[in-house]
Amino acid sequence: MGGQGQGAGLLGDRLSRYHGAQPPAAAAHRRLCLRCAGAALLGAAGALRRGRTGLRHLVGAGRGGGCGRIPGCRRPQLQSAWRDLRLPPLGRAQAAARHPGPGCRRRTLRQRRHRQQLPVRRVLRLVHRQLRFGGTPQSRRRHLRIRIGPRILGVDAVQHIRLIVAYRGTRYVGWQIQHNGLSVQQVLEEALTAIAGRRVPTLAAGRTDAGVHARGQVVKLCLPESFRYRADELVRVLNPLLPEDVAVIEAGACEPGFDPRAEAAGKHYRYTVLNRPAKPVFELGLCWHLRRELDLAAIRAAAAALHGEHDFSAFCSAGADGGHRVRTIDRLVVHREGDSVFFDVFGRAFLKQMVRNMVGTLVEVGRGRLDPPRVSAIMESRDRRRAGPCAPAQGLCLMRVYYDPEEYLRDAARIGAPD
Repeated sequence: MGGQGQGAGLLGDRLSRYHGAQPPAAAAHRRLCLRCAGAALLGAAGALRRGRTGLRHLVGAGRGGGCGRIPGCRRPQLQSAWRDLRLPPLGRAQAAARHPGPGCRRRTLRQRRHRQQLPVRRVLRLVHRQLRFGGTPQSRRRHLRIRIGPRILGVDAVQHIRLIVAYRGTRYVGWQIQHNGLSVQQVLEEALTAIAGRRVPTLAAGRTDAGVHARGQVVKLCLPESFRYRADELVRVLNPLLPEDVAVIEAGACEPGFDPRAEAAGKHYRYTVLNRPAKPVFELGLCWHLRRELDLAAIRAAAAALHGEHDFSAFCSAGADGGHRVRTIDRLVVHREGDSVFFDVFGRAFLKQMVRNMVGTLVEVGRGRLDPPRVSAIMESRDRRRAGPCAPAQGLCLMRVYYDPEEYLRDAARIGAPD
């Protein structure tokens, strides 16, 4: 790698710009190449999942040899991070007791001050600040691995890759890693770990619920620059390692600051209802089977009240995160193709089980149990108990995530339109 001798300078410059201060001269003799600094940062990111007792990858004060890539590089050593980050510096009495001998106290105090100025330790102090303040544990982990890491190490230190993943969510507890079962994210990260040799965190455009499927889930990940496969080769490499109900459809490079969730222009969800007396055979696990014929004219009249920007508290399931519940539905189309009735919903963001609760209420209208004008009154009441039941998860599928606003509006207008 050309310019390895300048790696420490690049890292120090980026750290100084990030913290608004110049890199200390005392740390100049303990330089880090980008690869060793990246190993320390990724180790800290993985330790966040183990809570406050983690954060073990720190730089020792002159202990052990370097990596040999640049003169003076000090490879990160395993030490107790929590003790060093929380406790104040040693006093003279403690330093003398721990390092007896003439002249040791002054050298020990000076050495400890220098250790606090190492570049990687600055990174971990930033991690420590993320642990103590602000946001949920999930948001802190995402902020560390997606935003802080690339900003400190620079765009030349990692490959930024975007995947399009399809999966059948029948046997999964959802996209996000859960403690109570197998998730799609866990399966994908295990496959990435097998080819990368270390854990590779991922960030998705949406967190689908248990049993919900996806055809176009967008996933962002970062791999080291020295990774032996190109981004466009991940489709060939990952699919043999994934189970039969998960597949990587596309893979390619993306911008360093790309956030698949925040930058999405819109999402397309489709709910499928098999509306016929005969039970599903080939559609088993992919639809909601209703034997009695639905009144599509009444459903379309009721769905008109859900268009636009509203407070969808009446269609938000219990246990959802706090905050405002105002969302915008750009288009909701109900159309029939053969024995299947499709509910196509276009929007930028959705509440927990919002689409399934809307479909369940509209199905009650199609069954004749609710009048179409009552849907508007239910939404204005903001009372979940007045709405219909939550539709089963197996009928819902994340069709696509859009990042081009024009393409999003064009496809939203095209779905359900007469040929």
